[in-house]
Amino acid sequence: MAREHTVLIVTDDPELSRVAVAAAEDNGSEGVTVASFDEAVSAADGQVIAMAVIDLDLPDDEGWKATEELRRLHFRHPLQVLLCSENRESEFAEAALDAGGDDFLIKPVDELQMHVRLRAATIRLRHQTDLHHEREFYRRAVKQEEELSSRVLDQNLHLRKAYEEVAGLNRQLERVNQELERVARVDVLSGLMNRMSLFDSLDVEIERSMRSGLPLCGIMVDIDHFKDVNDTYGHACGDKVIRALGAVFRQELRKYDYAGRYGGEEFFVALPNSSLNQASMFGERVRSNLEELSVDCDEGSVTISVSMGIARFRRGESRDMWISRADRAMYVAKQKGRNRIEIEPAS
Repeated sequence: MAREHTVLIVTDDPELSRVAVAAAEDNGSEGVTVASFDEAVSAADGQVIAMAVIDLDLPDDEGWKATEELRRLHFRHPLQVLLCSENRESEFAEAALDAGGDDFLIKPVDELQMHVRLRAATIRLRHQTDLHHEREFYRRAVKQEEELSSRVLDQNLHLRKAYEEVAGLNRQLERVNQELERVARVDVLSGLMNRMSLFDSLDVEIERSMRSGLPLCGIMVDIDHFKDVNDTYGHACGDKVIRALGAVFRQELRKYDYAGRYGGEEFFVALPNSSLNQASMFGERVRSNLEELSVDCDEGSVTISVSMGIARFRRGESRDMWISRADRAMYVAKQKGRNRIEIEPAS
């Protein structure tokens, strides 16, 4: 039987290959393989890949194609994909993650950064594998439940015991399904809603506001100089900043408020049944709390500030129009010096 590949590296960049191999071996990985696009697809088609480091700068979009093929061939298996590129644009990174990446690294990547990212991927893979095994276990349990129910019909003397066993399996299955649903809705770094879950919740609140006539306000939040934090202190430090911001949001949100990661360093907050003044007060609490916060990183401490734009939902407009108005107000805050809140003028 062919040996299982723990890490597959797809690149023609010698330096990225060297760094990825060294970090993978230092991380305790076995079966590290450096492959071209064709070799990678062949390996993925015949063997189980646990982690992959893919260079998106390969010619003819081979890095993107390799990502798509890995996801297609391993949709039933746990898999962590780290995508690398020299492109520093946030839209490019978002597209890479939407295409199937679990993490995005900007080239050139040093060994420490690659080691940290592979270690984080290993932790995510372990959790992913545990959930996968639990899901498969409970799928089998459901099948056993059906078989058991058939036997119970013919064995009335054991009805009570069989019922208790089935009920227990159902409770466990429900808990697992709830956990899977929670994981699918949460952004890993911030602990807030991910983009898809945020949009679903916004649609619900818009419909509720239209029906009840109650006010609905939204705040677009952008971390000031976040690119400088990543460039100066590293992406691991940037991740800590996002975690700290998420913690402050969770502390200030009411039980019926929503906050989610809109993309990169941008977040959006929905405040049902809130006026512009109440939304501004909420934003000021968050802004001042962050201003007093210091995040400890390997290269030193980092202070956080944010720029915010507030817009009230207007009857008849779309979700995207509402978000766009809050986004424009946020950019006004940026232009006026950052670390401030701007409310979109009434029209």
